[in-house]
Amino acid sequence: MTDQIQIPEGFMLNAKGDLVHESNIRAQHLLEDELVNKLIERAKPLNEALSSFRENAISEIDGFVDLLVSSYGDKKRGGRKGNVTLTSFDGSKRIELVVAETIGFGPELIAARELIEECLREWTENANPQLMTIVERAFRLNKKGEITVSNVMELHQYEFTDERWRKAMRAINDSTRATSTKRYVRISERRNQDEKFSSIPLDAVNA
Repeated sequence: MTDQIQIPEGFMLNAKGDLVHESNIRAQHLLEDELVNKLIERAKPLNEALSSFRENAISEIDGFVDLLVSSYGDKKRGGRKGNVTLTSFDGSKRIELVVAETIGFGPELIAARELIEECLREWTENANPQLMTIVERAFRLNKKGEITVSNVMELHQYEFTDERWRKAMRAINDSTRATSTKRYVRISERRNQDEKFSSIPLDAVNA
């Protein structure tokens, strides 16, 4: 925000974009501003270091796995790479390369919803109120304006003989697809073989 505006000495820019003289700003607000900016500047290089570590770690793990694959006479792997777990010789340290997919729905979900609603309209008198609530929740948009995958998949627990319901469940399955993929590194260690692995957090929340 401040990069594009020339701020005169003794003034500060507020959240509305107005110039305010420091003498008109409360002392606690000045201290708060100083603290926020100081911590942000400290956080930036840490973020860059973590990002660099992640990229380098993934690259080195990929290289190691490719080396193993080639040692068996196979060519370098192509396409998407899956999960990998590497363990130290003494079994005390573990590094996992995890592939996490974000699941979404395609246009087939519209057909599934229409079939389900058609069933419910016909079953109104005998329909389970709980089922109607679950169906309503399944297609309700969340705060991001998206349909929650787990709510839709919950419909599969109901097995009805009506062919329309079965078609709806097939349509849901056909509509399910990976919308994005993210690879990340998970690191853990333990002091001896009798203990469970403890994670070594790489984020500020869990460090």
